[in-house]
Amino acid sequence: MLFLNKKRRVKNNQGFLLAELIVALFIFSLFVTISIGSIIGLLDANRKTQSLKSVMNNLNLALDSMTKEIAVGKDYDCDWEGEPTDCSFTSGGATTMSFISNEDIDGNPETEDRITYRFQVGSEGASGYIERRISTANGGLAIPMTSPEVNITNLSFFVDGTTPFTEGDYFQPRVVIWIDGVTIDRPRDVESSFHVQTSVTQRVPDNIVGDSL
Repeated sequence: MLFLNKKRRVKNNQGFLLAELIVALFIFSLFVTISIGSIIGLLDANRKTQSLKSVMNNLNLALDSMTKEIAVGKDYDCDWEGEPTDCSFTSGGATTMSFISNEDIDGNPETEDRITYRFQVGSEGASGYIERRISTANGGLAIPMTSPEVNITNLSFFVDGTTPFTEGDYFQPRVVIWIDGVTIDRPRDVESSFHVQTSVTQRVPDNIVGDSL
């Protein structure tokens, strides 16, 4: 009886069968595949986050510069003709906005320097961007406000309150800026869209806007 029990115990300690090994390897491979897919997904999400962070930092810098200049400017115009005009939401806004700068850019206090922001479509294969143009008595200069990594697809300005205070408009001039764009996540070339909106109000009281800033 003791011999039979010992033999039975030896038989129970034998290795896995071939079928059991195949099942174990299949389960292990399935687990590894799922884990690798999750890791790749996390890496892509991290890369996308870093790309969007870089884009938003560039946009924030551009918007911060724009809003500061617009806030201390005057004679908001939905063009660059020089006449204050509204471009409301009902009219669809405008892709160009100009205003008289508070800063004496050309060093000639007798002339008013105008700054224009507008949406520019890049050449074939290039990104759209926001352009800043300075117009002075000495000529003009245009520079891009956003980097090539930021593809601006839409820039809209909505302006109201430009009618002078003396003509019965008691609202302070205000500008709403709307920006749409996309960024490309490398190296998988995945597009991520973004939408940014901000508003700025003219700091100079509307009833003295005709005077010197």
